[in-house]
Amino acid sequence: MGKASNFFRKILNNNKILAVICFITAVIIWLVVAVELSPETTVTLTDVPVTLDADSVNKSFGLSPFGETDFKVDVTVTGRRLIVESEDFRNGVSVVANTGPVTSAGNYSLRLDAQLSSNSENVVINSLSYSSVSVYFDYAAQEEFTVEPVIANESGFVAEGYTAGEPYVSSKKITVNGPESEVNKITGLEAVVRVEENSTATQVIAADITAKSSSSVNFNYITMHKLSGTAETKTVDVTVPIYKIVTLTTGVGFTGKPSAYSDSSAFSYTVSPSFVKLGIPESREESMVNLVVKKIDFSELKPGENKFTAEASEVENSGCVILDGTKKFDIVINVNDVETAVIDAPETVECINVPDGIKVSGAVPGFDSVTIAGPSGAVGAVTLDGTNFGADLSALTGEEKGEISVPVVFADDNCWAIGDYTATVVVE
Repeated sequence: MGKASNFFRKILNNNKILAVICFITAVIIWLVVAVELSPETTVTLTDVPVTLDADSVNKSFGLSPFGETDFKVDVTVTGRRLIVESEDFRNGVSVVANTGPVTSAGNYSLRLDAQLSSNSENVVINSLSYSSVSVYFDYAAQEEFTVEPVIANESGFVAEGYTAGEPYVSSKKITVNGPESEVNKITGLEAVVRVEENSTATQVIAADITAKSSSSVNFNYITMHKLSGTAETKTVDVTVPIYKIVTLTTGVGFTGKPSAYSDSSAFSYTVSPSFVKLGIPESREESMVNLVVKKIDFSELKPGENKFTAEASEVENSGCVILDGTKKFDIVINVNDVETAVIDAPETVECINVPDGIKVSGAVPGFDSVTIAGPSGAVGAVTLDGTNFGADLSALTGEEKGEISVPVVFADDNCWAIGDYTATVVVE
């Protein structure tokens, strides 16, 4: 007892220790008063996110929500000021949308339930800024459609002396995602544009994509995506080609001509029809003096009369539009002052134009002889050797293995080989 009395007497006689004890005691008393006797107050917590348990609905019934699902609500509560005004309390408040009634496709008004964390004693939830949210549930569907370009002002938008080609869109294929009830009613997609009046140049116009249906439907929840990406898209570029109307003579071109051979006197040809009415881009008007309806390789030409046909579609693929209804072109080429000779093929030929990284063995010709054509006197001097006759491997990519058939080409200053020839090479 004596020692304890001395200890407490020393403490009571030490002003510094007494000051510390008094401070700690005051803090404890203040905390007790602040917590226990803190006045009640009412506060509104704004923008509390609403939790929508869509995963459970999808797992149970295969349904998914469409439209707005990111809801926020204001929650009004009453409680001790020290509690309800703290950040920890706000973080402990949650609002849940009750998805219990969702069992089939349809629009549901889901009741909102507010919940407090376990350390929120004596706090009362007064109200929510709204008591329910409207959410549409349905089975998710996906369908691919082709976008059809539609010109609103179908005629009269081109200037005099010009014509319009078929419009096309930048992304023909669009994937539509959405509720089954809406996707199944879509019959197609279209992009409607209005072309600038008196146009003389091709127009590229951004247009909204709209869904078509055989009945009156409001498409509220569908989204569209290009096949190359996942980002939602709502527009496409519609290109409306505009052509200058011209009338040109028709002709042919030649490929594979020997470098020293002149066909100006030996060749004559006719193309029927000899004139054609076309639509061409205005930028080509000065450079396009005639219409080349077909490129003919010398390997297709033999002495005498040679007949060919060119389909109109081949010509239109070169950036022209035929306007007078011509469907095909008949071509007659007369090859004069040319003779031929048949030369035996060698047992093997050299490989030419071998891509880097590719190893091949010798090439074995797939033919016994070659027909050579050219001016009189030049054909007889032709021999087949490694300088003018070879297996062309330029088309190989490196993925080929084993025996591969490749074209054999003939090169000479004055003569050419008639027909197609191949050789077999072994790619290691």
